[in-house]
This record gives sequence, structure tokens and C-alpha cells, in this order.
Amino acid sequence: ACRQHLSEMHQGAFDDPRCELVIGDALHYLDNTEQQWDVIISDLSDPIEEGPSFQLFTKEYFEKVRRALHPEGYFVVQAGPGSPGGLKLHCRLTNTVKAVFDNVRNYSSHIPTYAAPWGFILGSALDIPDRPDPETTDQLLQKQTKGGFRMLDGVTLLGMLQIPLHIRQAIAAETTVYTLKEPPKFFGKGTAGSGG
Repeated sequence: ACRQHLSEMHQGAFDDPRCELVIGDALHYLDNTEQQWDVIISDLSDPIEEGPSFQLFTKEYFEKVRRALHPEGYFVVQAGPGSPGGLKLHCRLTNTVKAVFDNVRNYSSHIPTYAAPWGFILGSALDIPDRPDPETTDQLLQKQTKGGFRMLDGVTLLGMLQIPLHIRQAIAAETTVYTLKEPPKFFGKGTAGSGG
């Protein structure tokens, strides 16, 4: 459906020879691969209890991701709403990623389809600056990507990494780490009303 109806979004990415589309169980795939990636992006459905993806928000999954990541690679996971009602999930996921990765940064972006700010967590063995130089970012994007971006540039990235004080304080106060024995319990309530 994406290939057929969202060509403006994918811009031929499915036809790139570097693209391998695998529809399957991420845990099984990571257990059975020898490959290492420069970037792993986990854009997941909500971790609804007893649903198909709650295991992909646990320390055990993030450890599998780390093993499949190149030592100089980066991991990013969508981490729930950045609004006050949904911060518990975001903060606990941040703590869980911190239990696996040496360097962790939070960022957020307004997602029009959710009508809310959405949180993301970036993890790596490498340092992740929270104040990247916009000009350096623009040069890197121009050199390493093709096709251009409509939303992301150096100034935008700098802004995305500047999360509000109340979120930084909530993350600092959180101690929970999600595991397979103690996974996230999230009951989705729709788009703008999601909570954790």
C-alpha cells in the first residue's frame, strides 16, 4: 500500500538496491543476523499489553539492537507522546535505553497526524552532542544524503534536541527500566489522547 499510494513519501526508496524489505518478527530477525547497521530505526506500534510490539520496548530488545549496530552506529526509537499526559512511557523508555547505550539523547517533533509533540530517543556508543552546529549538520546532510529534506536541516535538528525543562526533570526523576519480566503497560486511547 505504501509503495502504491505514498510515492511522494517514499520517493522510490523501495526500488533502491540497498533496500531489503523484511516483513517479520524483529526479535527473530535480530537473533539470526550477522549484519551490522550504521543506523537502526524502531518506528513501532504502541506497546499495548499482550499486543505484538510491547517486547520491542524492553531492555532485552535494545540489547539485541546494540549487538546488530555498528560500533559507530546510532539507534533511534519513537518513544511516545511528549505531552504531559504521556510522559511516563517516554521517561521509562529513556531509562531503558540508558541501561543499554552509553550515550542517549531525547528529541521531539510535532507530528501532525497525532496533533501532538512526539518523543524520540537516540542511543549510541559515540557521543551525541545536544547542541550540534547547524552549518556542520547541513554540510553532512548534503554530503551523505540525496534528494533533500523538506523538514530537517541543521537549525531544525538543533531545535529538536532542546527538550523542555519539565521533560528533562521527569526523565531525571524516573528509575524504571522495562524488561520482558516487567514490560510497558500501555493502553492506547487514539491519536491526540494517547497516554502512558
